[in-house]
Amino acid sequence: MLFLVRSVFLARSVFLTRSVFLTCVVLMATAWMSRASAQVVDAWQTPEPELLQRLSQHFVSAPQGKSGRFQNLTHWQSLYGPGLDFIITRNGKEVGRYLMTFEGKPERWQVKADMQMKFNLLLLFSYRFRYQATEHWHYHWLTAFESRIDRNGDEERNHMLLSAISQTADASSSDNDQRRAESARVLYKVEGLNGSYSLNGPIALSNHYNAAIVGETRLFNSLSGRENQISLQATGREPVFDGLQQVDATRYEYTGDLKDTWVWYADDGRWLRLRFIAEDGSDIQFNCQRCYGELPRDLRMAKPDETSQAVSMRH
Repeated sequence: MLFLVRSVFLARSVFLTRSVFLTCVVLMATAWMSRASAQVVDAWQTPEPELLQRLSQHFVSAPQGKSGRFQNLTHWQSLYGPGLDFIITRNGKEVGRYLMTFEGKPERWQVKADMQMKFNLLLLFSYRFRYQATEHWHYHWLTAFESRIDRNGDEERNHMLLSAISQTADASSSDNDQRRAESARVLYKVEGLNGSYSLNGPIALSNHYNAAIVGETRLFNSLSGRENQISLQATGREPVFDGLQQVDATRYEYTGDLKDTWVWYADDGRWLRLRFIAEDGSDIQFNCQRCYGELPRDLRMAKPDETSQAVSMRH
């Protein structure tokens, strides 16, 4: 009997020791992967120093591309304040949130997006989706982009990094800043769900806050990691809530590689709403909760409780 008891305790001790050892191994592996992942992310955030130097010397005084397609941090903070806030609905029921912030310094700034959704499928399975993305900018030039997509714990990533910059043959050193910016051509290195390849720029991103997408014919799809050929067509006008009040907005429909997708922009270029039909046929919509810059004067002068009441009345 005593031998049996000792054997049980010995086995238990060995089992616990092995469990502790395996736990330590898992924790060490997790820490190593986290550090490795952080090193990869850091590498993707920073292009070669000479590329940034060229941008600073030759291309920072004018918006990138024709008609100011890609603006600087001051422009976006003036248009949106610190950031954007959307409630996400699925077939009319609230299932998540989408947040976007604009932060950093004029010479080095970021746009960060964070979307989270959770809902039940067929009344049996819980589905969780999270999308996180960071755009890295040098003045009004995109230098790097990274996105992470988590579908019920299955994580995927896309990276894009500035790898080269040049000018078209018809550009010269005597051109003004605007012409040099418009004649610039950039090349990005992409790695992600669609493999590794080079992508010609400038190119729009699928984060929607930039109304200049209306005039674009191609974009980098941050979910699929692919270049998409697109066209946006105006399909109507209607009032949309911007977080303070109803404002007139134009509804645009995507055609080309992106279908069953609509986006609403105010006349001043603010993004106010997004709607698309998901792969399972459900209707997903982003409804603005905060899509404005500086508060109107009447709300800035009001007390907090009066401001809340005013916003409620405008809604």
